Amino acid sequence: MPYPHQPYYQDRRSVSDLCYDFPADEPLVEGLHAMQVHFVRNGVNVDIPVLRVMNTAHFLASYMFATTCSGDQLEYDVLAYMSVGRDKQMMLMTMIVLAAMLKRTDGVRASQCRNVLLEDRSEDFYEGVSLYERFITSAQKRFEEQDFMTDVMAEITDLRELAEQLINEKTQLQKQIQTMSKIPKHQTTVYNYGTYNDIHDNPHATIYATAPQDNQPDSILPPENDYTALVRWLEFEKLRGNDYYAEADCNRTKLCRNLLKIIGWEPDQNSLRKAQSR
Repeated sequence: MPYPHQPYYQDRRSVSDLCYDFPADEPLVEGLHAMQVHFVRNGVNVDIPVLRVMNTAHFLASYMFATTCSGDQLEYDVLAYMSVGRDKQMMLMTMIVLAAMLKRTDGVRASQCRNVLLEDRSEDFYEGVSLYERFITSAQKRFEEQDFMTDVMAEITDLRELAEQLINEKTQLQKQIQTMSKIPKHQTTVYNYGTYNDIHDNPHATIYATAPQDNQPDSILPPENDYTALVRWLEFEKLRGNDYYAEADCNRTKLCRNLLKIIGWEPDQNSLRKAQSR
């Protein structure tokens, strides 16, 4: 994966927010509600979390349009499965909604990605696609490819601003280090490691409670459980050429284990994912 799990799409907090930003979502949402009623009437024990499913479908669509459509159906299934709380039924429901979303998006790219999603599925899945299409009453509202790129461009702008901010902070830190290194040579430095050092005869002495580090860090490590700082640090390290996610084979669980050796604490993968999607 050339673009590891970056927040291409920002989750909307309500269905009304979704429909305001994406008017073509309205018939898809109504179709999900109608499908829920159909399940209840037929004694099927399935509860559809409409907002979660719609947000996940948008995330996957934005991911598809922001990256090269790999043709790997399993990749998209896994992303959906993780995003809906490891619920297989809701993963399939998300794929059905995504197929409907792409069907209502003009362009060759949308058609190609939809073909990838629908290829070699079970008969139950195809029945679900047909059933959902029956419940979508309006065919007038459609998506544009640009609808799935807007959030990406904003994210790129934010990352550039963050990179500039981190570079400025690093420059300021380097200046402070250079200033500290210009201490007059006649000044005596006394390190007190728990024993008393007599410095009465040297008025220029400086006392440190602990020994200073010989090597200053290139970047400030994120405090434990501060996931906002952790996300910034990971982005900064990636800009410096240290793509820890890629080194972990694009596996967030492995990434969190590896980070323990680097930052001194092991992040929770779910908390990290949520922080990266804000």
